[in-house]
Amino acid sequence: MTIRQAKSYLRYVLRHKRYVWQECRQQGLYLRGLLHDLSKLRPDEFVPYAEHFYQENGQVRSGEPEGDEAFDLAWLKHQQRNDHHHQSWVLRRDDGSVVALPMPMPVVREMICDWAGAGRAVGSSLTTEEWYAENKKNMILHEQTQDYIELLL
Repeated sequence: MTIRQAKSYLRYVLRHKRYVWQECRQQGLYLRGLLHDLSKLRPDEFVPYAEHFYQENGQVRSGEPEGDEAFDLAWLKHQQRNDHHHQSWVLRRDDGSVVALPMPMPVVREMICDWAGAGRAVGSSLTTEEWYAENKKNMILHEQTQDYIELLL
C-alpha cells in the first residue's frame, strides 16, 4: 500500500463517517453514529480496502479488481464486526441452506443511515430509496426487516 492509497482511502472513510454521523444524529442514534465503521481503521480492513479501491497514485480505481482475496476477507470481517450490514444477519446452516434473521430496529435504522451516508460520500445522484429499489433483489432479508426498511424509506 502506498501513502497516496492510504491518504485517499482515509479521506473517504472520514467523509463517509461524517455523513453517516449526520444521518444517525437525525435518527437519535448518537452512539451508533459515533462508532459506525470504526473497524475500517483496523489494519486488516484498512490496507486491503485502500489497495482494492485506490491505484498506487491515490486515484480511485475504475471498476473493481476481480479475484481480490485480501479484499474479500477484509469485507467478510467488516460484515461480521458491524451488525448494520444485512449480510451479518444471514445464517448459513451446515446443510448449506441460508436463513435470514430479523434485524433489531436500531440496527436497521443505522443500515439505512449507512446507505444514505455512502451515497453522499461517493456523490451518487440516487436517493436512498432509489438505491434500495435497485439493490433489494440482491439482499437476503427477513420479511420483518424488509417491511421495516420499506416503512422507513
